[in-house]
Parts: sequence; structure tokens; C-alpha cells
Amino acid sequence: MIRNTEKLIRELKNNPRIDGTILASYCRITSLYGDRDDAAALFRQFAEEPSDYKRSLLLDPIMRCGDQKLAEEIAH
Repeated sequence: MIRNTEKLIRELKNNPRIDGTILASYCRITSLYGDRDDAAALFRQFAEEPSDYKRSLLLDPIMRCGDQKLAEEIAH
């Protein structure tokens, strides 16, 4: 997992009211440079509060960095 994703997860836990533009910036970097591990970690964060609008921003890096195996795990 890249450092950016670790910081993103830490920010979500420590600051639930994180500004959406900051969250979007973290997500953009993870989308570009992350891998399956990043996608899996972000999906766990999303699944904690899927109705939270800001957490919906996590879906982009999840989709871009995830793979077929992760998609199958999510579906079950």
C-alpha cells in the first residue's frame, strides 16, 4: 500500500469531517499510483459507512486499482 493511501485512511479515522476537496486529492493520487492492496483497504473504509457521501469518493480508486479477484470478494 502506498503512503498516500495510509495517510488517507488515517485522515478518515482521525478527522471524519475531512474536507471533500482534500479527500478527492488523496483519492486521485491513489487512483494513479495505487494497487490492489490500496483498493482493498479503501473498500474496507467505504464499507464502514457506505451512505456517507464523502466516502463515495473512495469508489474511484477502488475501481481503478482493484482487480477481478477483489470484485469477486466484494460481491460475496
